[in-house]
This record gives sequence, structure tokens and C-alpha cells, in this order.
Amino acid sequence: MQLYLKELKVAYVLHDHEPCTKVVGHDHDHEAAGTITDQQTALSKAVPEKWLQDDALCRRTILNHLSDYAFHYYSTESKTTTGRQLWDAISEDIRSTLGVKRAVVGKYMEFRIVEEKSIVKQVEQPNEIFDCLAAFRIPVDEMFHFYNIINKLHASWKNVA
Repeated sequence: MQLYLKELKVAYVLHDHEPCTKVVGHDHDHEAAGTITDQQTALSKAVPEKWLQDDALCRRTILNHLSDYAFHYYSTESKTTTGRQLWDAISEDIRSTLGVKRAVVGKYMEFRIVEEKSIVKQVEQPNEIFDCLAAFRIPVDEMFHFYNIINKLHASWKNVA
């Protein structure tokens, strides 16, 4: 996503603060002396306007690439009014659930069926993990899940399946 935002030339709003609208070098002494040019005034207005436009584009682009559920969640959250706030909120949510999700996926991938235990009880475990993955919105195709269980059967069950 950051590469896409860089391509759009709006990624800088994720780390740069909003520029102030004060004219550079503007104080009452210079104003009285008349040294502030129209060009400085125009530039001081153009920079914040460009930043605000780029920030809006950045935020809309990030929201556009989210799932429907995430789009609704983050677009209605009042804490994410800027691209940077949105990016930080998504990053924090990912960091907070990443370890748990990785552990659940690891359990699913490492699951093994042993011949010493009841096959019915053992098949319940990957189904529970499958449900947990669905709760975390990690899609696993049902046919993939089915063949994964078949593949994990002990060698003595291969002729049955």
C-alpha cells in the first residue's frame, strides 16, 4: 500500500505533519515594512491546501483498498479523520491481533492426526481452528479444509479416504 501511495505522491502525509497556515517570515515588523510579497502569501496558502488535498486522497485511497467490513469500521470512526490517523489505527489493530492470528494459523498448519486417539475427536480440533480462523476473518476455502484433513489422516486410513 505504501508503494501505491508513493506512486500517487501522497505517502508523505503519513509522516509529515500538516503545515501551518502562517506566512513564512510574517510578523508585524515585516508587515509594516512591506517586505512580505504576494508570492510568499500565495505560497503560504498553497502548501497547506495541497497537503490537505493529498491527505484526503491518501485517506480515501487507503479506505478504498479495505474490505467492506473494515471500510465501514474505519470510515465511521471519528478518530481517523486524516490519512495518518487512519494508517496508525489500522497498523495498531494489525499489530495487536497479528500474534494471535499467527498462532491460530500455525495450529491449523501443524495439526496432525495420530492413530492412537479417536479419529472423531481429532477431526473436531481442526474444525474448531477453522471456526476460529473464520472469526478472525482469515478465509480458508472449505474444500481446502476438507482435503487438508484428509491429507493429515494416518497412512492406515489412506485407502478409506
